Amino acid sequence: MKKQLSLLFLVCCTQLILAQVNKESTAQNWLNSNVQDIQSNHRLDMLFSRSGKSGETFRYYHTVNGVEVFESSIAIHVSNNNEVTYTSSTFDKTVETIDTTPNISEDDALNAAIKALNIEGIISHQEVKLYVYNKFDETKLVYRVITVSEFLIGNWETIVDAKTNEVLSTIDIAIYENKKEVKKKIRAKNESVGFSVKSEGACNSAISTKGPLNVYRAPSKSISNRVTAVLAASNSGLFWSLLSEYGAP
Repeated sequence: MKKQLSLLFLVCCTQLILAQVNKESTAQNWLNSNVQDIQSNHRLDMLFSRSGKSGETFRYYHTVNGVEVFESSIAIHVSNNNEVTYTSSTFDKTVETIDTTPNISEDDALNAAIKALNIEGIISHQEVKLYVYNKFDETKLVYRVITVSEFLIGNWETIVDAKTNEVLSTIDIAIYENKKEVKKKIRAKNESVGFSVKSEGACNSAISTKGPLNVYRAPSKSISNRVTAVLAASNSGLFWSLLSEYGAP
């Protein structure tokens, strides 16, 4: 009986693996047929997949010398009949081939972000990742630093040049409820701790913000809207104290 169950389990696993391999092959064939003339040292690597009732979605990430290009990928959905039923692309053909060896460390980039944002107190969440970045006038190697901190409400993204340690941009990427009263309360909290952003780049001037949605960004190409499913302020004790003090909107 145990042998029969083991055999049945093995057969089921084999079928699932073969089905995934077949779907991935279908996705790869579509990619090979529709995305051509990729530059030298550029690749599209399948680094993520998700299966569901309708089939499986494969996401291919654009890399240069093995370093991921920020916001450049292709998603391919393959049905249970092994047919490509949906594709979505942010693949950026204009990305240049650059040297992808950083001159600074992740700690250097984090410290640059802390200084640029005047962060004080506890940092409850932080991420530092190396990217090839093509949102400015030229392709750059950068560190993308995400911070959520005790006294600065928001989920702050700081882009730091991985060659020069220059802060290229800062922006709050949290998604807030679209009500004026909430924005006013968050603005008041940030102003109460004297938050300001100082440029270390081309502007060479201090810019005082008037709320978490204000941004300092060095002269650049327009940056595409970021969809972030995280309300970063929820990780901040200040946000919840704000609700308890003023009540929910």
